Amino acid sequence: MSKSEQKILYVTAGGDAPYALANHIYRTHPNLIIAREKAQSKVAITYSRARSKGWLKALGQLGTMVFSRIGKSVFFRVYKREISERNLDVKLDRNIDIVDISTPNSSEFIDLVKTLKPKIIFLSGCRIISQETLTEIDIPILNYHAGINPKYRGMFGGYWSRRNGDVDNYGTTVHLVDAGVDTGDILYQSIIPIKGHETMLTDAIIQVTHSMDISLRAIDDVCNNKIVVKDVNIPSQLWFQPTLWSYIWCGITKNIW
Repeated sequence: MSKSEQKILYVTAGGDAPYALANHIYRTHPNLIIAREKAQSKVAITYSRARSKGWLKALGQLGTMVFSRIGKSVFFRVYKREISERNLDVKLDRNIDIVDISTPNSSEFIDLVKTLKPKIIFLSGCRIISQETLTEIDIPILNYHAGINPKYRGMFGGYWSRRNGDVDNYGTTVHLVDAGVDTGDILYQSIIPIKGHETMLTDAIIQVTHSMDISLRAIDDVCNNKIVVKDVNIPSQLWFQPTLWSYIWCGITKNIW
């Protein structure tokens, strides 16, 4: 079966970086279909985090989310310049079919997968797939992760590697999905040189620019039944969004934003 005939179900909540990657994949895999999940509200995210980590940390992380949104507005020209300099097409191609879903952890998503019968499910910027959903799906699921696994699993892998001074592990990973958080077998990684002007605002754009090729290679490997797992021997750690006070402190004292 040719690339043009193999369906790819691309799951995302939307955003510039996920849409840029979707456009890139669509150029060589025109049977790409997007399952666009409804984004979680900041209130729902905060309540969920409060239950697991306490209100102090949850509110601190909410502060960072709000601060980042304000920063994106204030530094809009800087953000757009980063996109322009990398020739990223962040406006989703209007020819790509979109199916809106509430969440990939729902019966409607499972029904969609059974109806479309895609060769691959590719995740980019969506919520974690539950164990219950995974047991219902018997096709490969790939995830584009903006961090180097397993050392920077979870959220804001680029930011945390910069903050830790870990210049050799600023990058991205494409991996198979299992029941853990970014713990699946690694297929490809891209290490990105740090130039010093990166911020939490621009990390996602910088990272996705360097991840187009590895995403396509991983997809092609699965389509051709030639998956080769990469052995990565580095420590494993799960990271979360920094609290507002931690983020500002690091920005002021280390000039890492």
